[in-house]
Amino acid sequence: MIDPLETEPIIIKLLEKTRDGRVDWGMWGDGYRCSLDEEYFFFIHKAEDSYVLSMNDRESNEIFQEVAREEIYYNDPRKEERVELFRDLFELARRKAVKVGEKIASAYSSLEKI
Repeated sequence: MIDPLETEPIIIKLLEKTRDGRVDWGMWGDGYRCSLDEEYFFFIHKAEDSYVLSMNDRESNEIFQEVAREEIYYNDPRKEERVELFRDLFELARRKAVKVGEKIASAYSSLEKI
């Protein structure tokens, strides 16, 4: 049996750097993508009740793909924590990609003028 990849540390670091505003996410198909020095690319999207995160290299080789599925009841607290990690990363990537903060500020400014 092949040992599973240790991807959690890089996912946590990606979330931390995204939270700090140091990762630039853009829209990509039905999800969001960021680039690390044009060497590595992360893609995140939501499909029904699952979040899918993948990492590719510049030659489009998939390094890993991870899925976190939302459930009604979690019998393992680690699964719930994992979903929260993916959910937070997805939401932060979405906000960055669609420039949520800027658009809210712009809409507020427009409301102030009328």
